[in-house]
Amino acid sequence: MSTNNFYTDLSVITPEEVAEYAASHGHIPFALYQEILKWISISTVDFILTRYVDEDRLQKEFFLVYRAEAPFQGKPFVPGGRVEWGESLEVACLRQVGRELGVSNVWPAFKGHVNVINPASDTRPMWNSTWHVFEVEVERDVEIKLNTEGTKAEWFTSIDSSWSDPVRRALELAGFL
Repeated sequence: MSTNNFYTDLSVITPEEVAEYAASHGHIPFALYQEILKWISISTVDFILTRYVDEDRLQKEFFLVYRAEAPFQGKPFVPGGRVEWGESLEVACLRQVGRELGVSNVWPAFKGHVNVINPASDTRPMWNSTWHVFEVEVERDVEIKLNTEGTKAEWFTSIDSSWSDPVRRALELAGFL
């Protein structure tokens, strides 16, 4: 693999070695992945689960998950995840809603994009992601089964100014101020 002024010296890894490694392991070498993260924006779907508070359907509340891992460990966060190769954004959102919260039979409504600079952690460098934000409305009696990516979760009716900027911006896209 040739090097230039923009990339870390990865000349010890040839394109053939990357292809062979990926074929046998199902992914590329971690060091190469970390280098790639410095140069691209990762496309994610992030969803705001909402439900009406009252029978008159005048006020909604939204659901946030407290993250189990970095970045933003222990902070309320919008659930979501990466779009897999070949997936539409809507299908990725439905997959993530089911995987993270155990919720099905919903239809996501696209709300907009949030560009996020994610801080470095023990396992990866600082990286950029583009959140494709969806609102997913559920019934009041929906049963939620939180997966291991969150430590707890709760419903809210308003945005807290102490929450991270990406969370506040995503909630604003969904109409919460």
